[in-house]
Amino acid sequence: MKIAVIGHAHANALNRGDFNQLAESADVTFYYPSDWRGSFNEQYKDSDGFRISKIPFIPNAYVPLIFNVPRYDVVWIDEEPVSPQTFFILNIFSNARVIIIRSAQNILKRNIYRDLMHKFTIKRCTQLTGVGFTSAKLLGKISGMTNIEIVPISIMNKYFEISKKRIFNINQKVKIGFAARLDICKGIYQLTEISKRLEFPFKLYIAGNGPMRDNLLDTLKLYNIDYEYSGFIKHENMDEFYGNIDIFLNLSTSTPNWEEQQGRSVIEAAASGAYVVSTDSGELHYVMDGLGYAIKENNTEKICKHLTFLNSNRNIFEQTNADNRKKCAIFSQREVGRKILSIVRQYE
Repeated sequence: MKIAVIGHAHANALNRGDFNQLAESADVTFYYPSDWRGSFNEQYKDSDGFRISKIPFIPNAYVPLIFNVPRYDVVWIDEEPVSPQTFFILNIFSNARVIIIRSAQNILKRNIYRDLMHKFTIKRCTQLTGVGFTSAKLLGKISGMTNIEIVPISIMNKYFEISKKRIFNINQKVKIGFAARLDICKGIYQLTEISKRLEFPFKLYIAGNGPMRDNLLDTLKLYNIDYEYSGFIKHENMDEFYGNIDIFLNLSTSTPNWEEQQGRSVIEAAASGAYVVSTDSGELHYVMDGLGYAIKENNTEKICKHLTFLNSNRNIFEQTNADNRKKCAIFSQREVGRKILSIVRQYE
């Protein structure tokens, strides 16, 4: 079989590892932009990628400049059904026998443009897959399809290795980590409120960048909160950050136009052995089932109480380490790759 895998996610070579098992039994070609900047300001450049023409006023939208493509049996598309690039990709690869789209879309926003794009996309694809339960349910609602598979985006194997070597020092300050786009939807106001209210010794470790950075750091300084700011860290280099913290705090807050699509940082932190405390925004409602401690959005009081409890019962860190590693195994490249292989093989 000749298979094409296409999408801006694959501008990061690490995301291509999901398809290693498929590549062992089929002829797989990756298509991705040669120059891509993501929503966290991460930038990937690869001369083997295709050139794009950016579409103004629509974040991360582009026209793929791909010409003279060969005929493929299967095309796997990692772009949202309503994205403009999906329209062009479907036209470019229209002669494929099977077209599979993996989506993280979990908010249904109705307007004429989106309805037209959904109809166009669904009419031309063979199967839709979601990165989680929320996206799969939404895709089923939009398309009327009942066979929506869940194929998460994987995490790297090295995170599982961190947890095996982890040693918790119960005599030090609790190390609380926060890594996200520093914006309102990621709970920056909640983070400062929690930091002000905690009454036990702790140190806050922060990674990320965004419009709320100065506001956050100024507030932490104002209240003499012990913190270390690492700035933006490339996704593939987060292992040292996760390995250095006891608790990973995720405070994602839903907006009318956004909910957490997968929460991969939560999974990476848990696989690394950190104890995770998270809101239940979007897909996190499912991801956090049995993984650390999940709480309704904006309930800073309850989060503070649980963090205080953890400080007094640090033996929980050791107990949850091995359990979390097992629970996160379904997000490993091996398991995600096995899922992709099984989906494609049903059309072989």
